[in-house]
Amino acid sequence: MDALSRLLMLNAPQGTIDKNCVLGSDWQLPHGAGELSVIRWHALTQGAAKLEMPTGEIFTLRPGNVVLLPQNSAHRLSHVDNESTCIVCGTLRLQHSARYFLTSLPETLFLAPVNHSVEYNWLREAIPFLQQESRSAMPGVDALCSQICATFFTLAVRE
Repeated sequence: MDALSRLLMLNAPQGTIDKNCVLGSDWQLPHGAGELSVIRWHALTQGAAKLEMPTGEIFTLRPGNVVLLPQNSAHRLSHVDNESTCIVCGTLRLQHSARYFLTSLPETLFLAPVNHSVEYNWLREAIPFLQQESRSAMPGVDALCSQICATFFTLAVRE
């Protein structure tokens, strides 16, 4: 087994969807810094959004993109154009001992696969599936959502 697989399996990431946001034409969502063993993530399903970090780094998110914040840093999401935006926000909780691993990663992991690649197509389908599952009361929904969130993180770290 490779080192990344061993590290992630040892830390047993637990993922959840926290919010499904449908936002109008002029919006911003500030987020304060959080607990170090928690990774925040955001994925777009419609529209566009700008992610601003305290360092001044700016990312533009499009449908199918996922941004993960391994150090749970403060950040602000805001509108790009006057179009409505749909954002899925979630967290991935790792054991406290994982903080050493998380602080060795970049402040922002941006998962934006090449258009029409296998990863791109999977993300475009996985995000709406995750939204649908999070609203259901089916058996195993928490485990399924958790594993999909962990897959986002694994793909982003591999990039």
